[in-house]
Amino acid sequence: MSSPSLHGGSGREPAVGAGARGAPGGRHGVGASSGTAVLHALAEPRRQDLVRLLERRQLTQRDLMEQLGLSQPLLSHHLKVLREAGLVETTICGRVRVYRLRADTLRTLSERLVGMADRAAKTAETKPC
Repeated sequence: MSSPSLHGGSGREPAVGAGARGAPGGRHGVGASSGTAVLHALAEPRRQDLVRLLERRQLTQRDLMEQLGLSQPLLSHHLKVLREAGLVETTICGRVRVYRLRADTLRTLSERLVGMADRAAKTAETKPC
């Protein structure tokens, strides 16, 4: 019997960040095909900095460039990775793109990690020999 993982594991749980029909950017989902994509996106320090800024408020690309000191192409790359993982979404206000963090993706990841921690604690209670 396989154990649940961040990317769905048993096949019965939706993947962390799974969008409608598993499609990136699904309207009812968070866009990533697996929790692995979310963890990969969060593994990069500059993307962690982006997430920390966006957890406080919605920001434009210009705001993010100024606060992080990143070039436009580098910032666009990191935002794309975060969008594809379902962590960030964009709204167009006139001629400006505004970025915001998707709490639902972080909440789902948090729930999966808490579940893993709970299972690990039970495993630790049993003697290996």
